[in-house]
Formats: sequence, structure tokens, C-alpha cells
Amino acid sequence: MQGLAKFLEEGGTLMFVNLAVSVIVLAMIIDRLIFFLLKSSVNARAFLEQIRKLVLANNVDRAVKLCSATSAPVAQVAK
Repeated sequence: MQGLAKFLEEGGTLMFVNLAVSVIVLAMIIDRLIFFLLKSSVNARAFLEQIRKLVLANNVDRAVKLCSATSAPVAQVAK
């Protein structure tokens, strides 16, 4: 741990800026990963098959409502 502190001190001010930006980027990556893992919990194939059946049955309004009711990214693309 002392080696890391010494490395940061020798690097100057920009090393602290670099460290801060790295921490922020890592936090953003973790946030997006959690967001997409939780939001994409819907089975995309089954969902799109259901949308296809509704559209083929001429129930476009119901298909749009189903897409609006689902918060998964695949629903927003299908909408």
C-alpha cells in the first residue's frame, strides 16, 4: 500500500486526477451493468414472439400497450 502512495506522490497532481476519473468511470460501468442486468430480465424471444402474434392478429394497439408496460430495452426497441 505504501508503494501505491509513493507512486501517486511521485506522479504529481495529474495522478490524483487520473485516479479520481478512474473511480468515476468504474462507478459508471458498475451502474450500467446493474441497470441492464435488472432491466433485461425479460425473455426476449418469447416477448418478441408475443408481439409478432399480436401484430399478425391485427392487434397493433395491444402490442404497443404491451411494449409500453414492459420496461425492458427490447420492448422499447420493438415499440
